[in-house]
Amino acid sequence: MSVSSYLTSHLAPFKKSLKIAHMNIQSVIAHLDELREIGCNAMFDIIALSETFLKPGINNDSLLVGDYAWVRNDRTGKGGGGVALLVSNRLKFKEIARSQAVYSKSPEFIFLDVECSNNHVVVGVIYRPPKIGKIHEVFGLVGNILANHGNLVLLGDFNSDMLSNSSYKKQMDSLIADHDLYLVPMNPTHCTPTSSTLIDLILVNNMNFITTHGQQAVPAISNHDLIFCALNLKLPKQHENLKVVRDKRKFDEKIFIKAASELDWDQIYMEPDLDKKIEIFTTLIVNLYNEHCPLHKIKPKHLPAPWISDDIRKMMATRDLAYKEYRKCKTPVNHNKYKKLRNQVKQVIRNAKTRHFKVLFRSKVSPRDLWNIVNGLGISTKDKSNVLSTLPIPIEELNEHFAGFAPAHDSSVVIRKYLSACTADDKEFSLSRVTEKQVREALVMVKSNSLGSDGISIQVLQILVDVITPVLCHIFNKSLECGIYPSHWKQAIVMPLKKVENPTRANEFRGINILCAPGKVFDKIVYMKLNHYVCERGLINDKQSAYKSHYSTETALIGVLDSVRSAMDRREVTVFVGVDFSRAFDLIRHDVLLAILTSLGLSEPMVRWFSSYLSGRNQRTRAPDGTLSSSKSVTIGTPQGSVLSGLIFSLFVDSLPGVFEHCSCMMYADDLQLYMSGKADEMGEVIRKVNADLARLDEWCSDHGMVMNALKSKAMFIGNSKLLAKINRSTLPQVLVGNNPLEIVREFKNLGIMMTETLNWEMQVSDIRKKVYRSLYQLRRMAIDFPQHVRAMLAQALLVPFFDYASTAYCDLNAEQIDKLQKTLNDVVRFVFRLRLDTHVTPYFVKLGWLKIRERKKLAIGTMLFKILKFHKPLYLYDQYKFLNDIHSVSTRNAGSTLSIPKHNTVLFSKSFTLQSISLHNENVHLFDLSKSVISFRNDYKKILLETYCI
Repeated sequence: MSVSSYLTSHLAPFKKSLKIAHMNIQSVIAHLDELREIGCNAMFDIIALSETFLKPGINNDSLLVGDYAWVRNDRTGKGGGGVALLVSNRLKFKEIARSQAVYSKSPEFIFLDVECSNNHVVVGVIYRPPKIGKIHEVFGLVGNILANHGNLVLLGDFNSDMLSNSSYKKQMDSLIADHDLYLVPMNPTHCTPTSSTLIDLILVNNMNFITTHGQQAVPAISNHDLIFCALNLKLPKQHENLKVVRDKRKFDEKIFIKAASELDWDQIYMEPDLDKKIEIFTTLIVNLYNEHCPLHKIKPKHLPAPWISDDIRKMMATRDLAYKEYRKCKTPVNHNKYKKLRNQVKQVIRNAKTRHFKVLFRSKVSPRDLWNIVNGLGISTKDKSNVLSTLPIPIEELNEHFAGFAPAHDSSVVIRKYLSACTADDKEFSLSRVTEKQVREALVMVKSNSLGSDGISIQVLQILVDVITPVLCHIFNKSLECGIYPSHWKQAIVMPLKKVENPTRANEFRGINILCAPGKVFDKIVYMKLNHYVCERGLINDKQSAYKSHYSTETALIGVLDSVRSAMDRREVTVFVGVDFSRAFDLIRHDVLLAILTSLGLSEPMVRWFSSYLSGRNQRTRAPDGTLSSSKSVTIGTPQGSVLSGLIFSLFVDSLPGVFEHCSCMMYADDLQLYMSGKADEMGEVIRKVNADLARLDEWCSDHGMVMNALKSKAMFIGNSKLLAKINRSTLPQVLVGNNPLEIVREFKNLGIMMTETLNWEMQVSDIRKKVYRSLYQLRRMAIDFPQHVRAMLAQALLVPFFDYASTAYCDLNAEQIDKLQKTLNDVVRFVFRLRLDTHVTPYFVKLGWLKIRERKKLAIGTMLFKILKFHKPLYLYDQYKFLNDIHSVSTRNAGSTLSIPKHNTVLFSKSFTLQSISLHNENVHLFDLSKSVISFRNDYKKILLETYCI
């Protein structure tokens, strides 16, 4: 009988009781298949795990076990360790305590308050590493828990042999007695060839709770037995875990389109009321889709590893029986028999897994289906570490928080200021009639397939594009004519995501708004029109790098960092301030925004339409189990989830750079950076000027209803080490936001890259390598048996972007740092081709069409410069380049195509993006001159760089 079969049989009489188990698993990843076998078959409601060996970068999606939610406390700072609880999705729970994640030679633990039908119980998992003290501190916490909660169950590996007479055992006896706990009796739980000890324990505060208990060897996992108990606590009624999905088995797209063409769309044209037009449109689409692709409920199957067949399970049972015989009689013969069977099972499982993936990833699978398969296995380009499995606070409380509130604020002065700057002649922007061509273009551009409150997906609209385009065109134009935004498209569904690892308060969540798909299409059309208008007229400040073509976080970083490098070239120190705004998008006041839009030249009907677009919005928050909160009105902020949100936010804050008299600034959406440079002995005066500008910023925020967060805003001195050493920081004035001094830091994460005070990129390189190896570790575990072309696809999508993101901003890496990154990229290539460490990798780079780090850097710099010169954007970068014939009156051969090299004093600035890009351009003038597009330049230059590799 296998482990899971024995446990299922033993626990069958206790089906309605709370059943808890503990295993010292010694690596979840190494024993995931066996864990899934137990989790899917053994009827436990909670499985406590110690020595999980998990790290924060490993997402829960790749560790799915039956119908359980993961609660993890991964050890950081040292390998090994870690504890976790797998909790059945039928149970509601709340975390009440956990140990710190960073290794500190202390026990590791998690405590949960679990709700049952008739009571609550605190369930804790504890791992005490060998020869580690401080267990009394954990029991001190247990004492506090017992004072506030009635029932307690502790499970774990305490590394204290309760069958011995050691000092650890005596300490445990004393702590158990002092807290009036009971040790559930067990036989030895940890067996080796030379010892048998009782170190895996279950402690309770009431033995009457225990209706049964036991232990079972799990030799495929570790030398520790699985220990378990059932409690005299009734499980909550299990609601059938059903998922509503579309039955697409008989869906025929052509028949669906034909049926749609035969619907009575004329009734929409005849209906005078805009909202009723939307109601008719929604009803027609939803009813038709329900007819051709009906909704039905399914019960998601949480099967164990699909490659483990019944024959393999029989082999596993034989292996377990051999181990049982060995435990009874520890002879070399029995031990060798068990080892032989264990190794056979491992090899059979490995072979079965390889065959499974070969069938799954057959060569004819489309890229889209291939990614669906990969995502289904828990491997994704999307970070899902912030996705919730349960909601620890009431959904109404969370919805109230997300909806926000409009604090009392007198906007009359700033509104008059904007309106007074507007004349009748400024009324230039009035949206012309929407065309069917624009509707089609917008339909293609909208990518999100999330269902809004109307139940219509963008995918359905795209299928019916030929039928519905005229209808949507009519509805959109009616909205613009009336100056009214459809109320049905103002209803948002909010999906909560966690901002911290274990949120317990509403402000530790952020919401993602899901809007109706037809409304997204409409918003996209208005966005394109408005964006063209403001960009063509230069109405958005050049220092705002978000939501504009040819601007990005990378260009913003280049602009700031090359300015700082230029200051260092002049032997100056830069005072840098990263300003954080509290809930910036959520505090946009509608009356001020409408005044700004008026001042920018929007016609009165267009402003009236935007007023309707912003007002009358409602939202409901959806819990992970699908429960919806009541509807809550939203009266402030930009409509999150709409493509228009970012653009109108940019317009709202566009006047902000104009308030600064001394500092330079750079913005990316609500991310603001201020910086000013000066001589090291002038830092006091520089800071006073920075503070003066920060005071002006504070006044601007007060006028516009925005709030700076002094706790999250940081300041930093940037310069070479010699100049920084000359600064006596203790005598300098503080950098102030309002009356709050900012923390002066030596490193700062700026738009995703790690800046230090000397612009040494060691921390950035370390951060990249850490991210790559964390992801590579997960891929090696999950994808090493995938076909080579799938591993290459995963590496390109999941690993290579870490090397490429904003690489032109820190292009002044030293040789040692480049070498570190190259070694890391080599390991990625080895993963793709399953190469030995001593294999020469250059030929494999060529096979993949990948460049090495130095050549990647050249390609990134060249491509960025080509875009800057071609589009003349961003201006803050384009203005740094001058062609020789623009400077000299006498024309020389090739002068028109050659960039002038600015004067500079240091090697540091010679490695700046500006100078490296100029040198690269002047070495490849003909390539820059002859290339017609960014794609052709990139492809041609990449080909040239690849040809430099000698194979």
